[in-house]
Amino acid sequence: MRHPPASVSSPLGSVLLLGSSRAHWALIDHTAQLLAVACVDLQDSVRSPWADHPLLCWAAVGHPGRAATLGLPQTMALDPAAVPLGHCPRGVGIDRRLGAWRAWQQRQGSCLVVDGGTVLSLTAVDGAGRFHGGMLLPGLRLQLQAMADATSLPRLSGLGASLEPIGEGLPAETTTAMQRGVAAGLIGAISAAAQQLQSLQGTHQLVFTGGDGAVLHQLWCNQPDRPLSEAVLWNDLCLEGLAVLSAEQFCRQS
Repeated sequence: MRHPPASVSSPLGSVLLLGSSRAHWALIDHTAQLLAVACVDLQDSVRSPWADHPLLCWAAVGHPGRAATLGLPQTMALDPAAVPLGHCPRGVGIDRRLGAWRAWQQRQGSCLVVDGGTVLSLTAVDGAGRFHGGMLLPGLRLQLQAMADATSLPRLSGLGASLEPIGEGLPAETTTAMQRGVAAGLIGAISAAAQQLQSLQGTHQLVFTGGDGAVLHQLWCNQPDRPLSEAVLWNDLCLEGLAVLSAEQFCRQS
């Protein structure tokens, strides 16, 4: 999906974040504002929607050889160490780094980033902008896909209407039971991480992002017994982080 330019700012160039299943583009200006964004499935042709503007920077999650297959120049790859997230271990994915750092940069406080992608990543950052651990588990669609692939259960693409509070009875219908089970597992993991961060850091904010971010945010907000934390939906969080670092790097080199 491609969104039209949001302002009349002069474009600086584009940035690209390769996820596990999708490519996320953004056209940015000199202040790192996202003028337009686009998302395409990696099974489709991954070409810049803004070929008349230079690619400033790219970052990739998942398969290391994908960038080479797409012909992306290694000189434009973002070094994970360039993301100023303190105490971050070397193996933490670039998307988790970008999301946690950008959330902290804007809030200047403790956050738990809930990134609903192919993998659900929960990444905590403390009040000083330091990585504070997290959790990884199969995402919403991956769990539903795994059940269908390994059994004779039906193939589902999402939670459907199963966004009501999880504790409201046990469903009898198979499809609803699958959806409710996946939802309960995801919310349980988010709740456990939020409670642990609250015990260590006190007041913090939950930031939902990613392809399933809106669904998870709605599901979370519908739970009456969730931890008392502010929960916000922040689309394009990781892209924003990439845009800010790319614009800063361009200014240093100019």
